[in-house]
Amino acid sequence: MITTETTIQEMVEDPRFESFSSLLLSNCRVPDKGWTFREMNDHFYDWAAESIVYGLNRLEKNIGDGVRVFYDLYTEEEKAAEPLKRETGLFFFPGEPMKPYVIVCPGGGYVCKAPHEADPIAEMFQAHGIAAYVLDYRVKPCHPMAPLTDAQRAVRLVRSLGYHQVGILGFSAGGHLACSAATHFDAGHADAADPLEKFSCRPDFLIACYPVVSFTQYQHYGSCLSLLGKEDRHDLERYFSAELNVTPDTPPAFIWHTANDETVPVENSLLLASALSRAKVRFELHIYPEGHHGLGLAQEIPEVSVWPEQCVRFIQSLSER
Repeated sequence: MITTETTIQEMVEDPRFESFSSLLLSNCRVPDKGWTFREMNDHFYDWAAESIVYGLNRLEKNIGDGVRVFYDLYTEEEKAAEPLKRETGLFFFPGEPMKPYVIVCPGGGYVCKAPHEADPIAEMFQAHGIAAYVLDYRVKPCHPMAPLTDAQRAVRLVRSLGYHQVGILGFSAGGHLACSAATHFDAGHADAADPLEKFSCRPDFLIACYPVVSFTQYQHYGSCLSLLGKEDRHDLERYFSAELNVTPDTPPAFIWHTANDETVPVENSLLLASALSRAKVRFELHIYPEGHHGLGLAQEIPEVSVWPEQCVRFIQSLSER
């Protein structure tokens, strides 16, 4: 059993995680693999060690129950041709039959993926009977289209498994990725040689948590720089500004932010909500008055910690329509 006194090295070497151990906590800030989860928690505010350990133990339990917990996004041939694709995959947390599925995109400014916005979020949904997949997507250095390609691929893969109501959720830069997937999609290609390309990559709903929305207004410079680089990429800045790409076909959205977020201005969520309103797309927006960036489940702030329950009710309401 993993505890907060388990070291990162011990977790990575756990034989139960052998087939995907290189992806566990991939691209996270780990100065020393000899550090325990508790020590990581002491050094980085966004670790939430107890929640991460709980999520990893849930993965172990699912493995023990015979549940397949990891799905490759790409074939071995594709990964050999593009080695960065080895850094991708989906971690599965099963739910109840006939309920929606959520793909979770952790944040991290397109340079890493925050662990407290990954497994603990999936476990929260699982506790409500909603299955979740945590997406390990490519980050810097990668082609600007790579993370979106990974997210679209993830939606197609989950849909190919027979699940028809598939949503996407993201935090911060992961929220930007989720917003991009919700505004750039296709219905599938019937004549595609790749079987997954036959499926639609349109999410059925979007959950945007303190998201980076715009690369043109109230920009989070770090995310924009990491994804697009320093070159003049005006067209890509507009392409990756979700508020400029919302249409009546954009899926319904649940959005939340804190008013005093000093990292990603709350105006990002307001821009997205305004665009959805103009397009007459259903949405629910929650702006909580207090709370720093990167809250995750926000268990330390009672006024914000209600967001998971509100989010679950939103998802359930879509199923009832």
